[in-house]
Amino acid sequence: MYSEQADFEQHDAEIACFFDICQRVNLSIPRGGLGLDVGGGHGMHVWRLLDVCRKLVVADIVNYSALYEGRFLQLLAEKHARHNRAFDLSKVVFVESDAQKQIFRDGLFDLVVSFNTFEHVPDPGAALRETLRVAKPGALVYLQFDPIWTSSAGNHFSHFVDEPWAHLKYSAEEFGIKMRIAGATEDDVAEFGRAMFHDAEAQGLIEIAHFERWATTTEEEPRTAHPNFRALLAAGYSAAELITRGIRMCGIRSGKSTVWEAGVTTA
Repeated sequence: MYSEQADFEQHDAEIACFFDICQRVNLSIPRGGLGLDVGGGHGMHVWRLLDVCRKLVVADIVNYSALYEGRFLQLLAEKHARHNRAFDLSKVVFVESDAQKQIFRDGLFDLVVSFNTFEHVPDPGAALRETLRVAKPGALVYLQFDPIWTSSAGNHFSHFVDEPWAHLKYSAEEFGIKMRIAGATEDDVAEFGRAMFHDAEAQGLIEIAHFERWATTTEEEPRTAHPNFRALLAAGYSAAELITRGIRMCGIRSGKSTVWEAGVTTA
């Protein structure tokens, strides 16, 4: 069941993690600049990000401002007020923009963040290239992906098909059939098809100060005993790929062009 309080706590924890990583690696978060939240959804990170941004742009493929008969921003502000969180509507702009082809000019933003969006994008490499394009040289860039494609929950639809790594074992068509049998709509099935995670690595575009992967441990989720795990190891997947839950990256945008050698990606 949805809980507003739990929703705030989850998003607050993500921002707290971002701030903590910057502190640990001695990266200064630019203050008083223009910020961008790529795939920012309902804007639940806004109130904390406005602590460091004079203005924040929340970009998403969904036109959130048009929701609820145009009352989205009002309802969002009221939601924050109910939980004693400051939310200055004059400092935030919601825009409709595809992460893979962003509408912003080159080098516009002082801070660019994205939380749990890239794993939903058909071409994460294109989204990364665009994210770096719109960040000005010297901008701070922070990306978190969770769960990534190769994790046991990487299909994002375990509520329909709970078989771990089923999306890797079966073809897209076979997995779609399993989803439909479990009650998924055609929109759900289409979203699964767009979820493939291909993390692209930029060459010389960013100075990475922090990069981490975290795993789904056998204590948290003892799914490595499932036959699919052994079958996928035999098929060529590494154990690290299959138990990695998510990735965080934090760095500084360099002054180089956003064109990199095709085909070079991170594992």
